[in-house]
Formats: sequence, C-alpha cells, structure tokens
Amino acid sequence: HASSFAMRNGKTGTIVHDGTFDGWGAACPSGTVFMGGGGYTVYGTAVQYSGPDWDPSTDALVPNSWITIDDGGVAVSFVTCYSPSGASIPGAVTSMSQVWNATNIAQHTEGVDASHYPSAASTAKVDSLKSGLAQPKR
Repeated sequence: HASSFAMRNGKTGTIVHDGTFDGWGAACPSGTVFMGGGGYTVYGTAVQYSGPDWDPSTDALVPNSWITIDDGGVAVSFVTCYSPSGASIPGAVTSMSQVWNATNIAQHTEGVDASHYPSAASTAKVDSLKSGLAQPKR
C-alpha cells in the first residue's frame, strides 16, 4: 500500500551554509534526512565538486550533508532536508532574503572579505579533491 512508504505529514526545508569561512557544507538537523543539494560559487569561477560533505581528517562522509567546492575553495551549499514526523526544520530558509543573510552576501559583495583566506578544512578538502581527480580511473 502506497501510504506505508511515506508519512503524509512529512515536511521539507532547505538549509543554507556559507562554507567560505569554515570549510564545511550544509547539513540537515537531527531528526531529518537529506534529499538533495546544490550550491553556488562566491570567489571562484567554476564548481569543481557538488556532493556529500566529508571530514578531511578521517575521509568519512558527513551524514545528511551537501557541499559545493569551487576552484577557490568551499562555496555556498544548500541541502534539502525531509522531516518524516512533519516537525518544522530548524534553520530552514523560506525567502531569498534569508538566503542572502545566511550566505553573508553583503560581506562578499562589499569587499569586506578582500583578505579572505580559506579555512584549514577548506584547504584540506580542495587538496583531497585535487589528489582524487589526479588518481588513475579504475
């Protein structure tokens, strides 16, 4: 029976995280699961990776997460989360104003970050991505 596959009261919500400052992607809050993700670049010119986030010190994927990496480091990431219980999703954005606030876009566009340096986590992830791309295909 189809009703046994999904809760009728489930809700979705999108979490936005600006990883340019801390090197991490967007993650779903506890009690929710990831459905999909994406992102956009702030400093770079091209997206190099868009997929599950990972911990560069352990190489383990971060559950229910999404990260976008551009050629300059970690970018702004979005993850859409599902709450099977129907509870609201803490931190979910509902307007573009909230997206801009969450991504510190004013700081980026006004040049406040002119001296921006990627975080250690961002650098480790970019290095990991580059070394993985350099590996021969199996």
